[in-house]
Amino acid sequence: MMPHPASAPFGHKRMRLSGPQAFDKNEINSIQSSEGLLEKIIKQAKHIFLRSRTAATIDSLASRIEDPQIQAHWSNINDVYESSVKVLITSQGYEQICKSIQLQLNIGVEQIRVVHRDGRVITLSHQEQELQDFLLSQMSQHQVHAVQQLAKVMGWQVLSFSNHVGLGPIESIGNASAITVASPNGDYAISVRNGPESGSKIMVQFPRNQCKDLPKSDVLQDSKWNHLRGPFKEVQWNKMEGRNFVYKMELLMSALSPCLL
Repeated sequence: MMPHPASAPFGHKRMRLSGPQAFDKNEINSIQSSEGLLEKIIKQAKHIFLRSRTAATIDSLASRIEDPQIQAHWSNINDVYESSVKVLITSQGYEQICKSIQLQLNIGVEQIRVVHRDGRVITLSHQEQELQDFLLSQMSQHQVHAVQQLAKVMGWQVLSFSNHVGLGPIESIGNASAITVASPNGDYAISVRNGPESGSKIMVQFPRNQCKDLPKSDVLQDSKWNHLRGPFKEVQWNKMEGRNFVYKMELLMSALSPCLL
């Protein structure tokens, strides 16, 4: 008796003839009832490569950008074709009040599904630059969300808030965000605009009676109009003291808040 395989079946007869008869890919797929071993290995290799590129992108942003901070928590229970990582964007010292940006990244074979905290789902391709631009836009939005949460804690009133500002310079990465808050007594107002590329721009609005350079008007004769706020003045943010953006904003709000003693 000639030697023959003991446990490995030969499979379908047409599959054995696919080589000599030069079947194309469509014909081979029509014969196979399930996914072949080679296809499984290729899919798993694509997933491992995409997961390593995602980890490298997150680590690069975390080491390059100190404020805000980006943290990645990888799940230990993963599938051979899918992995998950939870990305947190926080500010040092304000982790309890700045929890607005929490992302769940489901890394597949050829794409990445991003699930926001509010349930929104965004699908990204395997391009590394696309993931980096998305994370940069989220880090920019975090600063504006942090100002909103800080205003609630310090008793300031939120006048306006927008994640997608249509005014000002156009950002090549995502959109700029903006927020305007008023002091508890309404005398001062702070306007913040933050973009992924343009950075932060902070403006402060003072009461009219403190603005000496305003021209006198013959129309506004009544003294009650002096209680209105005057024009905005830009803050030299790079000269402010503080370890990060939220800490500087807290010092600015504290200086403009009325004394309750």
